[in-house]
Amino acid sequence: MIAYLIRRLLHSIVVVAGVATIAFALLHFIPGDPVDAILGVESTPAAREALRHDLGLDRPLLTQYVAWWGEVLRGDLGESVMTGQSVSQLIRQRLPTTIPLAVLSMSIALAIAVPAGILSAIKRNTWVDGLVSMIAFAGLSLPGFWLGALLILGFSVHWRIFPPGGYVSVFQDPIDGLRHLVLPAIALGTTFAAVLTRMIRSSLLEVLGKDYIRTARAKGQVERRILIRHALRNALIPAVTIIGVQAGFLLSGALVIEQIFSLPGIGRLTVQAVFDRDFPLLQGCIIVIALIFVVANLITDLIYVYLDPRISYQ
Repeated sequence: MIAYLIRRLLHSIVVVAGVATIAFALLHFIPGDPVDAILGVESTPAAREALRHDLGLDRPLLTQYVAWWGEVLRGDLGESVMTGQSVSQLIRQRLPTTIPLAVLSMSIALAIAVPAGILSAIKRNTWVDGLVSMIAFAGLSLPGFWLGALLILGFSVHWRIFPPGGYVSVFQDPIDGLRHLVLPAIALGTTFAAVLTRMIRSSLLEVLGKDYIRTARAKGQVERRILIRHALRNALIPAVTIIGVQAGFLLSGALVIEQIFSLPGIGRLTVQAVFDRDFPLLQGCIIVIALIFVVANLITDLIYVYLDPRISYQ
């Protein structure tokens, strides 16, 4: 296991470095200039050249790349060209919003999908299975932005139960902070719950048809014990893959939902950096997002070992 973790760590470093390199190259080749975003297109050539020199944009691209990596390896992601603030500080300010939102969304999705998927599998080809499948397909069909707007209209405008937007830190005021996160978490978790419900149902049906399940039934074991001890644990392996990928997306920011509910998260920060042509901030966000996906995938692989002892990493 230790050797596997070392290999994965080295592989992760290569992946993050590759993503950062591709992002650096693309950012300097796409149309747009941070100087235009800061000074405007009507600025004088002298002012533009002076600012370009101050930002280091007049140096060769390879020189900029080497200098940027030198700063990153020292733990310095640079400064935002728009605000002058540290990129690391800006990202740290957004994580307390994104992480609780991701955790709450995932909790809602699991609370819905796991019992619904199990119920649909054990009641296969009955009206219960049909109802669960219909609701799951409806959840897959609902766009997140539409559901978010509908939740605001119902629970904020009409019934006034939850605030329509804004953010209060859950670390400063847990109750009010959770009230601000409930609606966006429902909007995010609903689609994921629908996907996960279908995955758990199909995986559990496949496992229930295995020989060892029939053997357990032949021995007279209780159906509930067979389901929980033998079937569900193996059926969760494909679902864990989906959970790991979705966790990466949630932790890297849900742009549309953050925009609708005015949440200052990582996704909104990344898009704002794109619009502002804020290269240092955008590159820092991309590195953090790549790290989130790498860690999520590593944790997913380790969960495989726990769920299925036959899986071994050498």
